Amino acid sequence: MTWEEAEVYCEQNGGHLVCIGSEEENNFLSEWLKEENMDYVSIGYTDRETEDEWAWLNEEETAYENWNAGEPNDGLNIYENQNYAYMYQNGTWDDGRSYAKKPFLCEWENEEEEE
Repeated sequence: MTWEEAEVYCEQNGGHLVCIGSEEENNFLSEWLKEENMDYVSIGYTDRETEDEWAWLNEEETAYENWNAGEPNDGLNIYENQNYAYMYQNGTWDDGRSYAKKPFLCEWENEEEEE
């Protein structure tokens, strides 16, 4: 699915695209991607509201980022609207557009943690 289609799919199923709050969580997901032989998956980070102000879909404070070298670059003015984050298998992130159909990761909040 495209990033935006994946966002809707996760929400319709009671969750959201995965939001990464720590290096440990990022490393866990990176290892899982390697095991599943997946690369370049949609994650729940975006700056579509305000350029260069990245925010998690679950509204968590941005405490951790792991951008690939030179990212986010908003397409180096070659491509417009690179407002969506993707994770490479090596754990680094890229900003991209929501036009290509890519794998994605949903997550659901633990109800016990919310109480």
